[in-house]
Amino acid sequence: MSRLVESSECERCGESVDGLRRLCDDCTRDVRNAREGPL
Repeated sequence: MSRLVESSECERCGESVDGLRRLCDDCTRDVRNAREGPL
């Protein structure tokens, strides 16, 4: 099943994002850092 979302809002903060994305750039970076640590 596809995870494409109709809304264009970040799932985390509600900021608008491209139609095919779930998180804005800032939230994507925060989640990646939390999972993997700073690069």
